[in-house]
Amino acid sequence: MIIAIFVIKSDFESYKLFLRKVSKFMITFLEYFNLFEAFDPEIGATREISADELIDYINRIMIRKVNAKDRKFEKSDKKSKIADYLHMPHIHSSVAKRILVKTKGGETIDINKFAEILSTRPDKILKQNSKMVKSGTSDTIFFNTSLPALKGLVVDENSGEFKIVNTCPSAGACQLVCYAKHGSYVLFPDVSLSQNKTLNYLFNDSQGFKDQMVAEINLARVKNRQKKVQIRWNDSGDLLSSKFFGIVMDIVNETPLVDHYIYTKEVQMIKSYPNLPDNVIFNFSYGAREQQEKLIDPKKDKVSYIVDTKKHPKNKNLPFISDFIYRDEKSDSWKYKSIIPVKDIIADHYKINPKTLLTIDELANTPNGKPLQYNVIVLPGESDLSASRRDVKGTYLIIH
Repeated sequence: MIIAIFVIKSDFESYKLFLRKVSKFMITFLEYFNLFEAFDPEIGATREISADELIDYINRIMIRKVNAKDRKFEKSDKKSKIADYLHMPHIHSSVAKRILVKTKGGETIDINKFAEILSTRPDKILKQNSKMVKSGTSDTIFFNTSLPALKGLVVDENSGEFKIVNTCPSAGACQLVCYAKHGSYVLFPDVSLSQNKTLNYLFNDSQGFKDQMVAEINLARVKNRQKKVQIRWNDSGDLLSSKFFGIVMDIVNETPLVDHYIYTKEVQMIKSYPNLPDNVIFNFSYGAREQQEKLIDPKKDKVSYIVDTKKHPKNKNLPFISDFIYRDEKSDSWKYKSIIPVKDIIADHYKINPKTLLTIDELANTPNGKPLQYNVIVLPGESDLSASRRDVKGTYLIIH
C-alpha cells in the first residue's frame, strides 16, 4: 500500500512538472507570435514620445517646482508652460521624484522605473469622488470613471515605447477652461497617476479593463441593493475612439440593471452608433470643435454648457452672475445671494424659458417629469444629478 501511494504521488509530481513545461512552452509560443493581449493603437490617437523628450519634460516640471515663487522665471517660461498644458500629459512633481535614482554623478531619471509604475494595474477603476457623493439621493448612489484630461501618458508594454494619448479628440474652446486640468485632478499626485494607469491598462489589455469594469459595477450594485447605481463615464477625458466607445457600450449592455451617463463632445460617434442601449444617457457638451457642435440639435438633444462668468466680448451679461453668487467660507461651497437674476441672465443669454430653470437643490426636490422638460443651473462643486436625469434638457455649469 505504501509503495502504491508513493508511485501515484511520484507520477503526480511528474505530471505537474510536465504541465509546467508545456505551459512555459505555450507562453513563449504565444508571445513569439504576439497572440497575447497587446498594445492596441485603435483605442485612441497617440504619438510616440522619445525617452529624451520625456526626460526633458520631466526636468521642466522639476525646475518649475523649484522656481515656483520666482516671478521672473514664471514670465520667461510662460509660453513653454502653456504649450505643455495643451500638448503634454500632466505629471505631478512628486511623481517625478519617485523615478529619480542616485548615481555617482548625482540623480538621474529612471525611465524604466516610470514604465513599471504606469504598467501597474489599478486596484479600482470605479471611483466615487466628492461630486459623486453629493449627487447621491435617498434611492440612488453615484460612481465615476476617470481618464487624464486633454493628454495622457501610456507605455507599449511589449516594446517599452512611451506614447502621448489625445484623450479629448474633439475638445475646442473648453481646453482653456478645463476644470479637470485644475483642482484635485492635478494637485494630488496619485489622482493623475491613477488616471494614467487606467489609460495604460485600457491600451495594453482592453479585455482585462472591460472584465474588471463589469465586475466592479456588479459589485457596487450588490453592495447597494436598496439603491439605483449610476455610473458617470469619464469625469475627465472623453470617448477616445469608436473602438473605445464600443468597449464602453459592451460594458453598459452587460450591466443592464445599472444606469450610465456620459458627457461627451463626440456627437457624430454617438449619433452614428446603431442600437444604443436604453440604460445610457448622453450629454452633448458645447465647447467642442465646430464640426461636432453643428451636429447638436438644440431642440432634441440633451446638452451641457460651461457658463464662463469672466469678462469677454461674447459674454455681455454673463459676468453679472458674479454679483449674485458667493463662496461661503464656513461650508466651503458656492451659494446664491439671489437666484432670480441668475436665472434671468442665463435665460436671456441662452434663449430659454426662465420658468424651466431650476437650481440643483430645486431639481432634487422635483419629481421626474417629461423628457427634456427642465434646464438646471449648477454652481461649482454641486452635484451631477441633472446629467443623469432624462427630464433635464440643459445643464448650465457655472465656472468662476
